[in-house]
Amino acid sequence: MGSANEVRGEAVLTLADTEYPLRPSFEAIVAFERATGMTRYQLADAANSNALTLETMGVVAAELIRAHAKANEDADMARVRPERIAQLIYEAGSFGISLQLALVLMRAAGGGYTIEGEAKKVGKNIPAIPTAA
Repeated sequence: MGSANEVRGEAVLTLADTEYPLRPSFEAIVAFERATGMTRYQLADAANSNALTLETMGVVAAELIRAHAKANEDADMARVRPERIAQLIYEAGSFGISLQLALVLMRAAGGGYTIEGEAKKVGKNIPAIPTAA
């Protein structure tokens, strides 16, 4: 299976000793928003609060994994099923996975990725996070 490019800011979930790179492409975002009935903002907030169901986590992660598979022509990874990913998340411990998904979703909601799902350089078209005065 393909691997994430950490230099480009790609995230990866490690489930059952297998690395699953996450690619938040526009197509993947639209697919999981449609499947869950939630916006990426709602999903980011819920993930950050550990309030996502295992089913929802499976759907979001599977769409992000499939987007990576499509971009890298990885037929095996393209066949991941949300149900199986949810099971693997349960086995891995959903708390940490939820936070990993929250980071990807927050960055996507903040304009941190291109339409193709590639991470933008920090500071380039990404609004600065305000600091408390």
